[in-house]
Amino acid sequence: MGKDGRLYVQAYPNPATTSFVIRTEAGVSEKRMVTITDLSGRVVKTFVMPSSGVETVATNDLSNGTYFIRMTSATHAEVARIVVNK
Repeated sequence: MGKDGRLYVQAYPNPATTSFVIRTEAGVSEKRMVTITDLSGRVVKTFVMPSSGVETVATNDLSNGTYFIRMTSATHAEVARIVVNK
């Protein structure tokens, strides 16, 4: 979590072609769940963020379009947007 107690999440490159990186603060012991949804709200991927704070997501099973990346902990949530354009 950031110094203000909030989660932060970055996604790049944006737009993404073959993959994108999700980055957050490293070394956090609190479990952080990541849910990626399309514009209709359909969940397309979920995983637990590794303690390294970095995860690469392949786009091979995602269609072109805009997606929301929601990271949640027990007490906080943050959302980022990524565009897939293969």
